[in-house]
Amino acid sequence: MLSQEGNVTWSLAWAVVVGMLVAHYVLESNAAVDPRYFSTSNGRIATPSPEAGRAWRRVEDYREGDGFTLTEVKWSTTYKEGQVFLYAKDYALRRTGTPGSPETVASVCGRDWRAYYHSVLPTVLLLDNAQDVYLGHQSCHVTAEGTSAEGISLRLDEHYIVIPGHVLLLSAAGPTTRILFLAQTIDSWFGRVRFKAIARS
Repeated sequence: MLSQEGNVTWSLAWAVVVGMLVAHYVLESNAAVDPRYFSTSNGRIATPSPEAGRAWRRVEDYREGDGFTLTEVKWSTTYKEGQVFLYAKDYALRRTGTPGSPETVASVCGRDWRAYYHSVLPTVLLLDNAQDVYLGHQSCHVTAEGTSAEGISLRLDEHYIVIPGHVLLLSAAGPTTRILFLAQTIDSWFGRVRFKAIARS
């Protein structure tokens, strides 16, 4: 079981993965588009609760970064093994004068993932990334397992979807055994997330 200190350390470490960001604020909301979905205040992402009958906390997050504006939804809950996080993110890319997106599926898949995840997984035991099709769009699927600085076994499962003007991310993170146990629940939640950018693409 994660200690309270371990939970805090894990949460802070995971936040580093999104990079150097400024103008950050958090908004919690229960406003729903319909009885099953919760929409962000800017309408970019709508998500359902991950599990019926279990308390999950939902937080909206908005950030400005280098060349993008991020809309993020984070759902979290705590099991005996520790905290589990589910993310849906929309990186809206700002125009730079160059036609097309500065990111491609190939460039995303070509990242140095060991370095990218180092703040969360200083020791990587499993790493797999491959281009595929997800939600009907070209994407990069990344799976990583390893241990945190505190020796906790963690697993990340992420889908990066690249469409004109946006990089969309669906992500699950938490203790390895719990993430594997929840695989069907996680896949179901990923498949039900609604991105406004996909609806328009």
